[in-house]
Amino acid sequence: MSELIVYTSNGCSGCKMVKKQFEKNGIDFKEINLSESPEDAEMIKSKGFSAAPIIEFKGEFSYGFNPDRIRKIIKTVKEERGV
Repeated sequence: MSELIVYTSNGCSGCKMVKKQFEKNGIDFKEINLSESPEDAEMIKSKGFSAAPIIEFKGEFSYGFNPDRIRKIIKTVKEERGV
């Protein structure tokens, strides 16, 4: 199964909304708080992103609370699980 990572930061309302959508749909993800992980924050900056939330799925990165992208990820994860 593909790893899903949500990069967040403290006080980020979009981050909370992204996590809520995955949790509501029973989708497991790894959360990395960029406010607490300078190494990951540098990696994200090197990819051209300057703010969270950032979603990494199947090696692709997407920025912000994007409902269409979130729905596609949920659908893909559920298909991988055979749900």
